[in-house]
Amino acid sequence: GIAARLNFPAGLASDGAGHLYVADLGNNIIRTTRTVSPTLQIVTAGSQFVLSWPTSSPGFTLETSPTLSAGAVWTPLATGVVIFGDNFFRTNASGSTAFYRLHKL
Repeated sequence: GIAARLNFPAGLASDGAGHLYVADLGNNIIRTTRTVSPTLQIVTAGSQFVLSWPTSSPGFTLETSPTLSAGAVWTPLATGVVIFGDNFFRTNASGSTAFYRLHKL
């Protein structure tokens, strides 16, 4: 993003789609112009499950749907999301059928 600061850029590359990649050696990261979808992790803890995804994924919203059909209706889950460390978390009671995804707004 615009707040990113390079700390010893060591290399530059592009791919066939025109995305740029910068090897930022000082920050130990590869920066890119493309949007990379974050990974949604789900673990169970007793009778609950915990969803987590990185805070470094702005613009993505957690959504739920009762089905995975072609016409599935996805509902944003804006409440109950907390930040702890470098991750967003949401905890739900298990037992009901639900599907989850991170969706780019």
